[in-house]
Amino acid sequence: LFAAHIVAGPSQNPLVKQFELLPGVVAPGDTFTISFDMKGTLVGDGGVVFAEFISEGAAIDGSDNTNEFLDGGPIFPTPLWATYSFTPVAGADVSRGISFQLVAVCGAVIGCGVDVYFDNVSIILN
Repeated sequence: LFAAHIVAGPSQNPLVKQFELLPGVVAPGDTFTISFDMKGTLVGDGGVVFAEFISEGAAIDGSDNTNEFLDGGPIFPTPLWATYSFTPVAGADVSRGISFQLVAVCGAVIGCGVDVYFDNVSIILN
């Protein structure tokens, strides 16, 4: 099995990331279909999951990157597998390609916990 498993506790933000995909291939305004399956649990207050699409600009420090939270903000895992699909658009500068990351975020609240699994991640240039 090749699923990703992320566990976060108070004040932790672990992630999995595909970094700088398709440099020189992707162009500004290109659309993608990104999908994945997710299941998991949140314990206490402050836990969320973010799926983030990043247009990687030319600046190495990331100052010209364009970040988009897919679904407009956090997504919340359920105990059963669910499929998520999004169609983000590449930003104005994609000279270093695009990146996609899945982040488990736990606020500074005592008792916060995120335990989440991901599978079948797909990133398709349309």
